[in-house]
Amino acid sequence: MSRSFSVRITAACLLVTMAACTTWDPIQMPVGPQAELPRQIRLTLHDGERVVLETPYLEGDSVYVGLVDRAEARRVPVAAVARVEEGQDAPQALKFLAVVGGVVLFLAVVWAASCTEDSDQITC
Repeated sequence: MSRSFSVRITAACLLVTMAACTTWDPIQMPVGPQAELPRQIRLTLHDGERVVLETPYLEGDSVYVGLVDRAEARRVPVAAVARVEEGQDAPQALKFLAVVGGVVLFLAVVWAASCTEDSDQITC
């Protein structure tokens, strides 16, 4: 197993672990001129596309946002939204355990990558 492959596997595991630190709870789309949205929402559009919005705001008949999946600004018509969910971060203790678990996994994969196999013997 090559070291770069090991690092890629570890990075993928860390991403999955950190993604599990946010839960999504369904909410109703707020209406009205003074309507406010939560800090982080996920929209499921009628075409099935999911969009995660950081610091969104309503203006007219659209949801606007400065960051869309950490990319450029975007306008999403409210009529195109099938479902709205609010992002809830996991408790700090769970995040800490996820990071520690990821580090342990990374070290285990790097250690395993340094092992060599000679006929019937494995040397690390």
